[in-house]
Amino acid sequence: MSGAKKKLAQKEAMAQLGLTEKEKRALKEAAAKKRNTILGAILGVVVVVLVAALLVWNSGLIPRHTTALEVNGHKYSVADMDFFYRQYVNSAYQQEQSMIDFYQQQLGQEMSHSFDPTQDLTTQYVDEEKTQSYHEFFLEQTKDQVVQITALVDAAKAEGFTPDEETQETMDHLLSELDEDLRENNFSGRDAYFRVYFGRSVNSKVYEKNMKLSILANSYDAATRASLTEYTDDDLKAYYNENSALYNSYDYDYAYFDGQPVKETDDNGNTIEPTDEQKTEAMAAAKEKAEGLINAMKATPAEGENAPVFSNAAAVYGLSDTSRPRVLGTTVQNTVYGEWLMDSARKDGDIELFESEGNGYYVIQFHDAYFYDEPTVDVRHILAKAEMDEGAEEPTQAQMDAAHDEAEELMKQFNAMAPDEKTAEAFGELAEEHSDDGRNDDGTLYTKGGLYENIHKGDMVENFNNWIFDASRKEGDVGLVENAGPGYFGWHVIYFQATREPEWLTKVRTDKSNTDLTAWSESVVEGYEAVTTDAFNKVGL
Repeated sequence: MSGAKKKLAQKEAMAQLGLTEKEKRALKEAAAKKRNTILGAILGVVVVVLVAALLVWNSGLIPRHTTALEVNGHKYSVADMDFFYRQYVNSAYQQEQSMIDFYQQQLGQEMSHSFDPTQDLTTQYVDEEKTQSYHEFFLEQTKDQVVQITALVDAAKAEGFTPDEETQETMDHLLSELDEDLRENNFSGRDAYFRVYFGRSVNSKVYEKNMKLSILANSYDAATRASLTEYTDDDLKAYYNENSALYNSYDYDYAYFDGQPVKETDDNGNTIEPTDEQKTEAMAAAKEKAEGLINAMKATPAEGENAPVFSNAAAVYGLSDTSRPRVLGTTVQNTVYGEWLMDSARKDGDIELFESEGNGYYVIQFHDAYFYDEPTVDVRHILAKAEMDEGAEEPTQAQMDAAHDEAEELMKQFNAMAPDEKTAEAFGELAEEHSDDGRNDDGTLYTKGGLYENIHKGDMVENFNNWIFDASRKEGDVGLVENAGPGYFGWHVIYFQATREPEWLTKVRTDKSNTDLTAWSESVVEGYEAVTTDAFNKVGL
């Protein structure tokens, strides 16, 4: 691993220290931190939370130096474990907040926290049956984390690995900022802060000792992960060859027949649970339709007639949009029809019925399987839809001209921005304000900021497709494209955001790295065992 990449990996690892909830908005960031929660976010905590945490502290009769956990000869006191426990709880809370923010902002769905760290975690439960409290859950997770930290520190020391100077400077800077925050909030010093946040057993000495272990473990972990995933093209192609069915693309037709009974309500508006007989009847009706579609597709056409077309046969049952082009194998591998679809014995025209137990039936017709190596692109767009007279099938030229003028004005508005302000995000804000594309109930666009990601060649209408896949296209390009088609008459303002590598390559890279990193993580902790003492039960209380 190069020195530059090692430094970058360590810097990214250290960047996890001190993150505020506001800085951890995206679900991808939360997922990344979930894989690597050794450090968590321990410095960016709100004072109100700190004070409330003190209220749930049991004054504790166990001396802070009493051993609570031993891992392969490494002893951790109650104070040490209190440090790691509170660190884990806070990290889990902030990760959950990131997911809540994502669902609210990206999907418009309301969610709430599953636990409250300012209240007694021994009275908050993971499950409805109340078989495990959040305290018990976090205590077990903390134990596992300490085993991981111990194993990583041992491995780092065995290899002579040490965090670089920049990493230590970042740590010093964060502690300096912490001191400033403590003064502003009338804490007498670090010890007062640590005791409130981590528990009365934790002081500066305990904190600094275990923080150094965390830094070493996290930096080594990040650097090793980075080096393990430096793949060559040959590495990735070899992984593809071993699992080609998963990374090939498939063309097929798809129809789903819902087997759920129609929902009924009583006079008070309450949903009436369907009877077993109603459920059976609904599934039987769905199966009859599915089999009818298959029979229609298998019927021998009369002389002079064309072979049946899936979309036409499905339309009889009110189904549309049946075509599924260029679907990656990994997308369907866990479906009831995935194994059948990816079977190498499949040939064009094969058709089969699949039951989704208790839910309905799928009819799948296979067409082709192939290696698709074309790049995909990300673009943003603003639709200026042409108005149409009532009953008209298409707009007049004047109405199309008006849509063009509107789109052109929006493009001029964007292009008039200062160079450093003409970002994809700025275009997205313009789209949210002006686009005539479909919107959610809250008024936001279905495609947030007008963003379309991973577009394959041929996915869009012809003019749109030709513009975004023009060989000269580069990041930041903006253009006008006419859209002439039923329901889509008007003009697009398009912002070209990025060219991506082929979809199969992205997925192979991700899956191979997950496989390799999982194997490495398991190998690191192999042979490590945690032994608790009676004092372990006082951790976090």
